[in-house]
Amino acid sequence: MAIVMLNYARSGGTLLNKCLASLSNIVMLSEINPLGGGWSQAGAESYSTVYEQAFYWYGIQLKSKGFKEAIEELEEYCASHNKILIIRDWSYINFAHCHYNAFDPPNRFLILETLSKQNLKIFGFIRNPIDIWISQNCPEINQFTQEYFQYLKTLNNLKVPVFKYEEFATDPKKQLEKICKTINISYQDVFDKCLEYSKVNGDTQRKSYQQKTEISLNPRKTISLAGIKKLHKHKLMGQICQFHNYESSYFSEISYLSYIKKYPSFVLKRLLKTGFIQLKKIRKMSFFHSYQRWIKDKGDQTHRLNYQLNENSIVFDLGAYIGHWTNTIFYKYQCNIYSFEPVSKFFKKLKIRFNDNDKIKLFQFGLSAQTGTDCISIDNNKSSTFKIGKEEQIKMIKALDFLNQYNIAFIDLMKINIEGGEYELLQHLIESGCINKIRNIQVQFHDFVPQSKKRMKEVQQKLSKTHRLTYQYLFIWENWQLK
Repeated sequence: MAIVMLNYARSGGTLLNKCLASLSNIVMLSEINPLGGGWSQAGAESYSTVYEQAFYWYGIQLKSKGFKEAIEELEEYCASHNKILIIRDWSYINFAHCHYNAFDPPNRFLILETLSKQNLKIFGFIRNPIDIWISQNCPEINQFTQEYFQYLKTLNNLKVPVFKYEEFATDPKKQLEKICKTINISYQDVFDKCLEYSKVNGDTQRKSYQQKTEISLNPRKTISLAGIKKLHKHKLMGQICQFHNYESSYFSEISYLSYIKKYPSFVLKRLLKTGFIQLKKIRKMSFFHSYQRWIKDKGDQTHRLNYQLNENSIVFDLGAYIGHWTNTIFYKYQCNIYSFEPVSKFFKKLKIRFNDNDKIKLFQFGLSAQTGTDCISIDNNKSSTFKIGKEEQIKMIKALDFLNQYNIAFIDLMKINIEGGEYELLQHLIESGCINKIRNIQVQFHDFVPQSKKRMKEVQQKLSKTHRLTYQYLFIWENWQLK
């Protein structure tokens, strides 16, 4: 008997794939379908057929290369070697208009038709359609909802067990036990190794995925107010959400925090008036109180700019974007500034703005714990390697190597706003001893990074050994001054 897992693109299937495949005596095929297969990590060779995955992942040499024949042969192998075959279907290819199906989806599960004569155990794995839509970069909403609704109806007609990604991410142990019981396989606690499992296709190429240290439910990605209005007005999206009892509003408890932070001007003005955000909910959040204090204290005009600097001071701007802060600090103190911006289109604007200023040095890379390349999601001043979206490959340089190369003996002020990369960078600066070369560290910690609160506290504890806290507004801005 083979087990078939049905799930749509961006529904958390890769995460569950890793967990199930980490169990003992499991042979798991990942994102395969009669029409084609998915891919693995960027830059790595991907295996998209049954024959390839069996051979390269499990060392099983099949005689058959055809889809149906290869699965039948692999199932016989598993039965004779006391193993269980689990097939993760690439269901997306059967319902979405894409080049994999010549933009003509069959609107049915081809894998079930192809294997109709075999003894199959089937289950589905779903996610809130709002998050799927956002994770796919908010495609044309009419087409998306029609395609996804067809998928849900077809899945529902099968009358098979269906599990939710949100419940799994919130309580993975309980849900994995429940899934294992449903498909009749033995449960084991695999959470110490499952995230490192590499024989899988899916979103494993993203840095945010690669750096996960635990299974948790991340905050919903922020989108524009126009996008939210479009979402709320779309009747079919609301019907799809209700199909499996999902809340049809963009705003949920977990998405308030990230949205308020990205669009503070909307919070007290337009959003509260629309009723999209309820004041009684956000008042309960410590972040909101920090935000209120920051506005009251005029932090952008005071805390971020008031330092004991002069024309000889050295300032680092990490995450310069298009140079607003660099420009303000320079004209206030006439100091020497090193500005770092890895995103090409933002760096071009920096060059245009400061090209004739010899005291402002521009670098088209970011500082990190190690030298290499990374993929960054482009989202204006919120561009991050920890988010999903339109991507660009960027260059990163090890901070210690940069300081040595440019003979930087001391930095009067380092501003760090690098959208999630601050944890790794600060850890590197501390461990390398470079932290003692920095008088003031103005940093914005970001909450969308896995285990952000825990990692922030660990960094702050280590910083307190060399620096003292001069101001702090939770997940907004804080400053550490050398003792």
